[in-house]
Amino acid sequence: MRVRFYGNELLSFLLKQIIDIEVIEIDGLELETEEYFLITDDNIFKVKDKNLSGYKKIFILSDKIETGFFQENISNHKIVYLKKEEYTDIVDIFLKEKEILNPESKVILSDVGSEVYIPLKEISYFSYDRNQKKSFVMIGGEKKYLRKSLMELEEVLPKKLFERVERGIILNMSMIKEIDYREEFVLMQDNERIYLGKTILKKIKDLTNQDYQIL
Repeated sequence: MRVRFYGNELLSFLLKQIIDIEVIEIDGLELETEEYFLITDDNIFKVKDKNLSGYKKIFILSDKIETGFFQENISNHKIVYLKKEEYTDIVDIFLKEKEILNPESKVILSDVGSEVYIPLKEISYFSYDRNQKKSFVMIGGEKKYLRKSLMELEEVLPKKLFERVERGIILNMSMIKEIDYREEFVLMQDNERIYLGKTILKKIKDLTNQDYQIL
């Protein structure tokens, strides 16, 4: 989820402790596409002649409603007013804004000139190709490139099924067939080996063992 913040420096500092935000100046307020949420405060009431319609939703943290601003934006259903102290509720609010997929979801893997239709649970893992500068999925040993970043994918993938085991890999935990601690790899159901360090293998073991009985 992509979130911008415009407003008081102290509030931006507090928000950064609980959510990933991009702090912007007044010149960067306008957007052409609906890719971002905007969090702001009383400072937004001083903004004139800026088109804010490009945001998915605008959250204003303020103990007052400025009449002029309210009249200008009364028809804008995207604006949500919150009291200043409610900034800590932002995480819960955003969780409701996100549509989290479930393991049975059918997804379209979309890239330029290509669309692959597949059940989500059949994907082995998501990763990133530094040469192509694109994220990709592995399905049955075949690589398919994607438009979305790993960060965007992580926000909508069902937790426990898909875990970000390291910075560049989001692993389908149900597709793990074996963990080899000597050669340091995870063997997937399609027999692909993913080589990882001992620390990450230990993390995967701890996550996986929650669903299995050890014999």
